[in-house]
Order: sequence, then C-alpha cells, then structure tokens
Amino acid sequence: MDRSLFKKILALPIAIATLSATVAIAALPVINDIGTPRFTRQGGVVPYVTSRTVPYFSFAQTDPTNNTTYNLLMVGADPRAGTTTTVPTEIIPIKFNFANGATLDGSDRNSALTISPIFQNSTFSAAMAAGDIGQYGDVYMRAQFNQIGSSYHVKLGQPTIFSTVVINVPKNHGFGAIVGQTGPLVGLIDYVWFSAQLQNLLSQLQIDAATLPIFLTDNIFLYFGNDPATCCVLGYHGAGHPTGLGFGSVHSNGNAPVQTFVWGSYMTPGIFLDAPAIADIQGLTHEVAEWLDDPFTINVVQPWLTPTAPQYGCSVLLEVGDPVVGIGFALPGNPDGGNWNPEDAVFWPWFLRESPSSAFGGHYTFMGPGNPFPGFQMPATGCS
Repeated sequence: MDRSLFKKILALPIAIATLSATVAIAALPVINDIGTPRFTRQGGVVPYVTSRTVPYFSFAQTDPTNNTTYNLLMVGADPRAGTTTTVPTEIIPIKFNFANGATLDGSDRNSALTISPIFQNSTFSAAMAAGDIGQYGDVYMRAQFNQIGSSYHVKLGQPTIFSTVVINVPKNHGFGAIVGQTGPLVGLIDYVWFSAQLQNLLSQLQIDAATLPIFLTDNIFLYFGNDPATCCVLGYHGAGHPTGLGFGSVHSNGNAPVQTFVWGSYMTPGIFLDAPAIADIQGLTHEVAEWLDDPFTINVVQPWLTPTAPQYGCSVLLEVGDPVVGIGFALPGNPDGGNWNPEDAVFWPWFLRESPSSAFGGHYTFMGPGNPFPGFQMPATGCS
C-alpha cells in the first residue's frame, strides 16, 4: 500500500454517533485498506524433560526429498498411545483505551469465544474428518495423525476467565480507526510496544506454565517500525522461560518452567477486503493450531514457499496456519452471524514432503479437497 495514500486516508475524519456500547466519539480516522493479514511467533525454547510446561511429545520424521530427519515437538501424548490430553486454559481479555478516544474491549468477546468451536464440540464434515465431533484443535490433531474414531484426543479445558486487563495506549504507539466509511472499529498498535505489554502481563499474572493462557482482544492489529502502513499482525503464539511464574527471558538455562501462550483478536467480518473469510475466530484458530503443532516455537522443516501467502517468503518454520492465511470453512452455531469461520491448517506431511500423506484421507490440510488451491493437494514444493 502506498504510504502517502495511507496518510491521506488516515487524515479523513468520520462523524459517528455511537459505534458500539463502548465507543461514542465525534471523529476517528478512516482507513480504506488496513493492510496484509499475517501472523508471527515469539520466543523459542527447547524444554528439558523436567521442565514444567504443557504436555508434549516428540517424533522424528525424514523428509524424502532431502534425506534430512526433523525432530518435532507437539502438544499432547504420542497419538499411538491412544490417550486423552486436556490442557487447562485461561482467557485473559484486554481492554485498550486509545488516546484519540476509541476503546476496544476483549471482554466483549468472552462469551463468543467460550461457546465457539475452540472450546465446544462441533461436527466436522465427512470430507474433512468423516463427521468427527470435537473441538477444532482436537479434530485437527486427530485428522493430522489419522486417528479419527480412536481414543486419542488433545483438548483444551473449559477456560478460566481472568478479570479484564485495561491498557491505555499512548498516541505515539497506536490509535483507533474506522475501516471504510461505516466501520468496523479497529485498533492499530505498534508491534514492539504491544509485545512488551504482553510480556509484562505474563510476568505479573503468575500463570501456571502447565496451562495455556489465551490473550483475547477485539479487532486489535499490529504494525511494525512505528509505521501503520506495515499493518497487520492478527495474532501470535510463543514460549519462554518464566520470571517467577511469568514469561521472562527466552534464554534462561537449566530446567526452568516453560510458559507457552497465544494471543489473537476476535474479528468483525469485512475488515480485510481481499480475505473475506477472515472473521470472528479465524485468527484464534490459526494460533491454536500452530500452538498444537509447535508449542515451543522451535520446529523447523525444509524451506517452503506458497503463492497463497507470499508475505512469509521462503520459510523454514512449521507454522501450520501461515500457508493458508485467509482460507477457511464454515461451522454452524455462531449466534452473531450464523456460522463460525475457523481457518484451514496444514498437516505436517505437507511440510515434510510425505507422499502419499499419512493424514486422514491422504489430505495435506484440514480442509482436504475443500481447500481450493492445488498446491495443498500435494506436498510442499520448496522455494525454487
């Protein structure tokens, strides 16, 4: 996006009587093109066997195209054991007050998140998962390891909801704005400043490292280098050694606890014009799937590149949501709009060039044949 155009758009005021129950202001900047959706990750820790952290298993897989064996760590027990793992979970809603008068409160989305397929059982299609019933992440893992119908499960416990954290955003670190002429309201925040607030919270809240905290925001997006034209990060997951029981340094030695976490925004439909499927829980499902397949943000694979996500370039990261940003499917039951909009997620056989795929149905992504791009009906092809 042209930065001069962005600044001109940003300067345009819009009169608003009432945007929501938490916003009633006279004017806000207008943005017609908010930016490119993307996700990142934070930290990176190799856990010790004695580290207190979420339950995990490891397995080694050789990529036949480069004859390299990769060791991967994922949440839960070894699927071959056929056991159920349930990870206790917290929702930590954050309310942001911006200097230009806008307010966006993550606690407004507490109820929607708790009744969504992230925590409640849904029925997945026959093509995706043979009609399997379960949470989004659980069914994703069962399909990925071809365990549909087995006793293997990886579940999120019904969440404990923390009190709302209120953060005031200085005007040089973020602002509220309107997308288009009629909304929705969004908050844009500098990536580094936002991440510092999140790390402080992880330290202050003293969260048990054996649980998963999910930081919940409402229509909050991040930009880089104090430049709003570099927007937008929709969420990330991370891991680090705690200070006390919080986040702390990612470079601690010994067998200190390892805290994993997820941040994601619940999103109003229509924010990303080129990606209309991005709505409600799509960013949060992206991060839950990536946390399941790479909780400690250390899993790497042979480099991959896909035209569906050019913003990532040539990547070596096992980030299962990145190749399919903005590609999703519908699940019924959303009281606000009829359907939930979870994101597709790539299976490890795609990254490790397994052919045929050992996942359910020989699929390379959760959506399987429902994914419209031919590059996900075969293994990754690399960066040449």
